[in-house]
Formats: sequence, C-alpha cells, structure tokens
Amino acid sequence: MIPKFCPIHTKIHICEENSTKSKIAKNEKDIKTALDRLKGVPVESDLAPKSTKKSSVPKKGTIEYSIYMARKKTDKLREKFNHSDEENFGRVATENELKDKMKALRNKIKNK
Repeated sequence: MIPKFCPIHTKIHICEENSTKSKIAKNEKDIKTALDRLKGVPVESDLAPKSTKKSSVPKKGTIEYSIYMARKKTDKLREKFNHSDEENFGRVATENELKDKMKALRNKIKNK
C-alpha cells in the first residue's frame, strides 16, 4: 500500500479507516442493518440498552433551551415573591385595589 493523505487524521500515512476495503465493509454493514429493519428483524443497535441518558439541560441555542431557561426564571421569581400556591399566582387585582395602591405610592413619593 502507498501512503496517502488521510482526511480523517489530516496527515499522510497508511490508514485502515480510510482504505477502500473498510469503506465497503462499512457500507455493507449499513445496508444490512437497513434491510434487517425493513424485514422486522431486531438490530443490535436497537437491542442495546441506551446507556446515555438525555441531558437535563438542553443544548444552548435551541427552542428547548429557551423554554428551559424561561421555566427556571419563573421558578426563581415564584420563590422570590413567595408564590408557591398556584391559585393566587395569576389572580387579577380589582380596580379599587389598584387605586388604593397607586394612592399609597403617590403619598409615599410626596412625603420623601
């Protein structure tokens, strides 16, 4: 065999991964597993237990990450304002309550 440039390792050498025999064997294995799946025969990769658990934190830049961060932020706000009970969290204040609060704020500002 003649040493050639290997794009996998980015150097000139005799590479077993980049040889035509290994490429053909890989393609044949992929085709065989695809045919087995079409026939309904269980494939090794499907039978193997999934040892990698899904990360609790999604990848940054995805929609799932944005939703995760928003939930995290609202949880912190709920803890900060002691809104652990759900029934009072989204309660709408009446007009009289708002007027009373605004009046109290105006008096507080004038007294400063």
